[in-house]
Amino acid sequence: MDEIEKGRCTIDVKNFDFDTYWQVKKFWDKVDRKGTEECWHWLGATKKKETETQAYFPAPFFSGKTQSAARVAMWTSRGFTGKMRTFHQPGCSILCCNPLHLRLREVESIPVPTSVSVVNLSYGNIFEHARANRDILESKL
Repeated sequence: MDEIEKGRCTIDVKNFDFDTYWQVKKFWDKVDRKGTEECWHWLGATKKKETETQAYFPAPFFSGKTQSAARVAMWTSRGFTGKMRTFHQPGCSILCCNPLHLRLREVESIPVPTSVSVVNLSYGNIFEHARANRDILESKL
C-alpha cells in the first residue's frame, strides 16, 4: 500500500524477484498495451461470456492462484493491495488492464497517477543475472 499511496505507476519486471520474472512478463504479454488514455484489453482467459477476466497469478500472501486481470495489473504496476477489490473507472471496459483506469474504492484518498512512468518487460541478460546469483550463493557457503 505504501507504493500506491506514493502514486507509483510502473510496469517494470525488475521491481520483482527474478524467480517471478516470467510470471509478470507472461501476464503483461497478454495485455494489449496502447496509449495512456485508451483501455488496455486483456487477451488472456475470460469466463462467463467475457464478463470476467482470469489470470493465473498466485497471490503473495494468501492461497488464491487465479485473480482478475485488473487486480494483477494493479498489483504489478502500482503495488500489492491485499484482498481489496480493484474497480475500473466509469465507462471503462471490463477487460481493461490499464493501471491508470483502475481504482480501489476502499481507499479513496490515494493519488490517481497521470502516466505510466516505465514500461520494462526485460530483465536484461538473464544468464548474467543467474550467474551472479549463483556466485553470491556459492560465496555464502
